Amino acid sequence: MKDMVLIFGGIVALILFIFVLLYVRLLLIIKKRTQEAAEALRGEKIFLYEESAKFMGQKSAGLKQTPGNGFLALTADKLYFKMWFPNKTLMIPVNYIINVK
Repeated sequence: MKDMVLIFGGIVALILFIFVLLYVRLLLIIKKRTQEAAEALRGEKIFLYEESAKFMGQKSAGLKQTPGNGFLALTADKLYFKMWFPNKTLMIPVNYIINVK
């Protein structure tokens, strides 16, 4: 019985360790994408930004589609979105924006 408890405890500890590693990796990727966005916008006046925005402007690809979270910024000439996963950048010129709700 004692061996079973030790094995179960070891499995739980291993699973927790893997989750912590994945979480740290996720945070590092998010930080990198945010730094890439800041570098891409260097020298531009940013009027508004959100470091954790959700992109909702794409038709769903079903279960294989990852959520479109990322960095969103509004500059004088564009709306800029840097997606965390996949590594994708979208830029919309402000003169293309007709309406805001």
